[in-house]
Amino acid sequence: MILLGLHSATLWASCKQVQGSKPEPANKSRKYALPDIGQSFIQSAGDFAPKVVEDVQEIPNQRDYKTLAACHIYAKFASHIHKGKLQPNLPGIGIVETTINSKGDVLAIEWIRKPADLRFMPMTEKHIREAAPYPAPGALGTVVHREIWLWTHGNQFQLDSVTEGQI
Repeated sequence: MILLGLHSATLWASCKQVQGSKPEPANKSRKYALPDIGQSFIQSAGDFAPKVVEDVQEIPNQRDYKTLAACHIYAKFASHIHKGKLQPNLPGIGIVETTINSKGDVLAIEWIRKPADLRFMPMTEKHIREAAPYPAPGALGTVVHREIWLWTHGNQFQLDSVTEGQI
């Protein structure tokens, strides 16, 4: 049995751009809602008061940027996200390290752990590349973040940073 360090029980829907924010010119930063990792999600309420980052320059560390990047991927591929808790024995658990430059472009993708079912590798890489450009990391400059991709038999996924966990 593989135990993953699932530090967040936040629902994927928490990864959305703050409602009511207007699109801004490309040179301006956007507002994002970052999940509060310490606060649990109350399913019946459907909301959990996320921390609002007014400007991506305010992102203090790579862990917060990793969560923001995961939210960005979820927003781009909402129809591919597995909703609810994941079943045991997932066919595709892979660990990917992605390098993102200060403009939000993907510089490199490196596999730390390949999934048992290798068909998920090109799917993961495609999603990472198609999600670009990511929010600019601001003062962090070039960011290297590690994410665990959790693929289901139905070709849907969750990311460990914002997963709902497993049954």
